[in-house]
Amino acid sequence: NFDLGIKIAWHEWPILGEASNAAARAVLAAQRQGADQAFRDHLLASSFVPNSAYLMDLGERLGLDPSRLAADMSAADVDDQIAKSKDLASLLGFRGTPGLVVGRTLVNGAIDDAQLMTLIERERADGPVPGCARDNPQN
Repeated sequence: NFDLGIKIAWHEWPILGEASNAAARAVLAAQRQGADQAFRDHLLASSFVPNSAYLMDLGERLGLDPSRLAADMSAADVDDQIAKSKDLASLLGFRGTPGLVVGRTLVNGAIDDAQLMTLIERERADGPVPGCARDNPQN
């Protein structure tokens, strides 16, 4: 975890079939109860292929309301978030996960902490990305 004064945006992009889709939906549903990062961390640390029972159990272990979690997993806006993530991944040319954008740089695949820090430092040295909303008060 870095505290570098930067914004990190996670996008759930389920590309590994039904279990991946269920896990992505569960993370997005957990977000509504303030536990998306904890949920994601547990899933990433587990070698277990998530099924419905596992996801509900994990939600309970994290103190989430399981009924709300199940309902939120099926919500229309969760469908929308996943569709937007798929569109964004396609637009950026990501071939798999993880995919990362740092300033002007796209990274397909995992990088280590040192590489990420070097990338952040380089992007900061190059200055703001022209045309970004944060640079244009009219956006």
